[in-house]
Amino acid sequence: MAAEGFAAESGRAGVVVLTTTLTDDLVDEGLLREVVSRIQGKRKDGKLGFTDRIEVSIAGSERIERICRSNEPHVAKETLADRVVVGESLPGAERIALGDETFDLAVRPV
Repeated sequence: MAAEGFAAESGRAGVVVLTTTLTDDLVDEGLLREVVSRIQGKRKDGKLGFTDRIEVSIAGSERIERICRSNEPHVAKETLADRVVVGESLPGAERIALGDETFDLAVRPV
């Protein structure tokens, strides 16, 4: 059995030990992936085509806004957004909770 904060598995070639402690950077990366996933879900719910361009607004907790603002080009590229607005809520925004973080998300075609 591995010590707290670690996971271990053994096999014929040896033992692999991984740290399972979540750093702030890892949590931020996970939150960013979830935001992108939620945007893609809103595209699907809106019956938008795979290549349809969109406009996105994200307004919420300081952490979510910081993550999205610093990764705005990534969000735009992954979601085919012509415009990503952080810190402002467009009409029709939906409140989303990700663990302790919440944000309003709006997706609309351009």
